[in-house]
Amino acid sequence: MEDENIDSDSYNVNEEYKISEDHFYKIFEGITLGFALCELILDKHGNPKDYRFLRMNPAFEKQSGMKITSTVGKTVKDIYPDIEQSWIDRYGSTVINNKPIHFIDYNHNTNKTYSVNAHSFSENKFVIFFEDITELTKSKEDFIKSEQQYEQLFNSMMEMFQVIKLIYDKDGNAIDYIYLKVNRAFEQLVNKKKEELIGKQAKEVFSIVEEHWIKTYERVEKTGDPEKFENYGAELDKYYQIYAWKVDKEQVAIVFTDITKTKKDQDALLKSEKQNKKYIQMLNEAQRLVKIGNWEWNLLTNEIKWSDTMYELLGYKPKSVESSYALALKHVHPDDKEGYEKKLEESISNKTAYYFENRIVKKDTTVISVISKGICFLDNNNNLVRMVGTVQDISSQKLIEKKFLEHQKLTALGEMAASIAHDFNNALQSMIGNLEIVKLQNNISDSSLERLNNIGSTITDVAGRVNALQRFGKINNSSETECISLNSIIEESIKQSRPLWKDNMEKEGLTVKIITDYGNIPKINGIHGELKTVIHNLIKNSIEAMPEGGGIYIKTSLKPEGIFMTFTDTGIGMDEETELKIFQPFYTTKGFEAGRGLGMSGVYNVIKRHHGDIKIKSSEIGKGTTIEIILPRSKVNNINDIKEDVLNNEISLNVLWVDDEITIRENASDLIELIGHKCDIADGGDNALQLLKMNKYDVIFTDIGMPNMNGWQLADAIRKKVGNKIKIVIVSGWDINEDTKKKQDVNFVLQKPFTLKELERIIINI
Repeated sequence: MEDENIDSDSYNVNEEYKISEDHFYKIFEGITLGFALCELILDKHGNPKDYRFLRMNPAFEKQSGMKITSTVGKTVKDIYPDIEQSWIDRYGSTVINNKPIHFIDYNHNTNKTYSVNAHSFSENKFVIFFEDITELTKSKEDFIKSEQQYEQLFNSMMEMFQVIKLIYDKDGNAIDYIYLKVNRAFEQLVNKKKEELIGKQAKEVFSIVEEHWIKTYERVEKTGDPEKFENYGAELDKYYQIYAWKVDKEQVAIVFTDITKTKKDQDALLKSEKQNKKYIQMLNEAQRLVKIGNWEWNLLTNEIKWSDTMYELLGYKPKSVESSYALALKHVHPDDKEGYEKKLEESISNKTAYYFENRIVKKDTTVISVISKGICFLDNNNNLVRMVGTVQDISSQKLIEKKFLEHQKLTALGEMAASIAHDFNNALQSMIGNLEIVKLQNNISDSSLERLNNIGSTITDVAGRVNALQRFGKINNSSETECISLNSIIEESIKQSRPLWKDNMEKEGLTVKIITDYGNIPKINGIHGELKTVIHNLIKNSIEAMPEGGGIYIKTSLKPEGIFMTFTDTGIGMDEETELKIFQPFYTTKGFEAGRGLGMSGVYNVIKRHHGDIKIKSSEIGKGTTIEIILPRSKVNNINDIKEDVLNNEISLNVLWVDDEITIRENASDLIELIGHKCDIADGGDNALQLLKMNKYDVIFTDIGMPNMNGWQLADAIRKKVGNKIKIVIVSGWDINEDTKKKQDVNFVLQKPFTLKELERIIINI
């Protein structure tokens, strides 16, 4: 049992109350608490090794069984040679640290449990107040059998002390009292300083002083008989246990304990069977809440008791069947039964606790996972007499563990997807780089240019899908947004999805019409490729929901809440279950041959990343579905589009492009020079640093993944060499977030694959 130090300033009982030992003893001689004045004995190192009894009151003799005549003058080790050192250390701590302590502990010499308060008195002397609480402890253990609740009950028993002088009227009736002495615990109780109490009348200090308090103290003073009682204080709305005894003429000493927190528990334990049942019911409810059943097995009588939750874990109504080991074993899963029996047999044989994770087959054949625990209780002869145990349902925990493993698999899959996406981005960059160069050639017909633009748009869409694959399993979106027209993206998506809703359908003699109603809406901040993928998926889903043909109505509008986009089809509609699960990953109504269940969850994630909302506005079986999307307006009203004639730049920059892929660096060099700048190329970091020694550059574009020296290392080397004189642009197929960019001290990130327009935007910003 741990000591409980009183949270107060250090004080000495003798200094606080200027009296002699004889007078001090006289004060406490009549107290019903055990009282003793002792002297601490130290070893040569100054450590407590024993203590000697100097004075004690009759209550001490009664509660400890130690005769006053045979105890005074002797040390505790003279009386109890095997006394626990912890008792001596506690009292030593009181003297050495000059701080009072309170503790509850069992003394094996007297076979009793005591509530003890110890206070420093004078040099190497201390006083003890204690009470035998053995019977109360046993009652508590029988009722709750919980050490934790036992601690909660007794930790509040901190005695408070005061000495008062009664004030009598002319007829000899007590009408008030004056505080002569109070201790720190009393100050803390009433939340008043000693200076506010000493010498003051109770009715001056407190607005309510009940007459029954005054009359009780008057009776103690007039009769000289000490009293122990419980009472209620209306001023502080607290219950107390009080010990009052006469000290001198008109003076009464009072030691009392705040029992407000434990009053109901004590009443339940000692007086009220009804309250006992209430607490048992509360315990059962708590067990149901955490799904823990408990059992007790008396090995002498073979009697087994189960809690209500124990019955319920096995699938029975409480008390509906007779509890037994055989019945419990019957419900252990067949595959776990042998291991369970072996654990229990080892526990009984070795008289040790056991722990076993197993499954239970409930009465209705439902299988749950549980943790079974048991501990052994021995008698004084080391014989096993009783076992107590618990069974806890951990099915939910097992499900969480399973989900966690699935999450780990998805994370690993996401890392693999990001790596694959990086390689795709490099390949797409080669394609789009060559395409941009071809588009800048002269004498290209309008129809050819349109086809080239369609190819570029398709590459951009693929890049968007690759970008989504790259972020698979990630929470944060680090891609930079741009100010874009939602109506234009819808038009592009309709054109590119034409084979789905027109060509292929018409071959089968079916017709799908797409009708648009574009509102006058402002531009939005977004990622072009991602939003285009969203619209493509919504069109594709609507077409698949209309196997016999039908119509799709797409509308955009501006409302106070934001920019609205609705997709309405005349398809088969959705039932309630599909509506609830449509945005969940891997959910599909098409079977895995037709879909992977990632389309609509991807749509949902993209909209959320754009700080928007998506919902099924309406759906009816056989009539169709309307999906509504709300996106926030762009905070930027206008953007400066890059001039189409990108060749006419007034300022020419010296550029160094570093990439280990020859196709990418050569295409980049051509693009840089076509838009009016000078460009050198290097196949790695070492060559780039050599060129930097010989030439002056305004900006360096560098890939990240290169042999010998990667892009981050090159950027660091450039910063160390020339500081911030040169702008550094990271060009990568990886998804680089803003935090990484700042940490690595680079100016811009150019995501592969990039277009000539995006490259020009970087150049303009430089």
